[in-house]
Amino acid sequence: MDNSAQLDLLNSLSGTVSEFQAGIGKLDKALSHHASGDAFDHAKHSATGLPAMAAWRHAGDKLETMVADDLCRCRRIERCSFISDEELASGGGR
Repeated sequence: MDNSAQLDLLNSLSGTVSEFQAGIGKLDKALSHHASGDAFDHAKHSATGLPAMAAWRHAGDKLETMVADDLCRCRRIERCSFISDEELASGGGR
């Protein structure tokens, strides 16, 4: 039995999940570092988080096209951004 299509899909999904997790790490790192100095320094620092946010969002958008809504704890990436841990634990993110 040829299961190469399923294996390709699994590899693609696994790679996208890894990309999503890496994006979370980069975004967390960018947001946890705080600039010191004047308002311009803070604005420059804030701008460094935008590429990390865009990369995370890109991976999330790809996942939305790969996983059915009824199988995902958060149907939309925007919802995942604001859902609480308690809501996830109770299944309220669905």
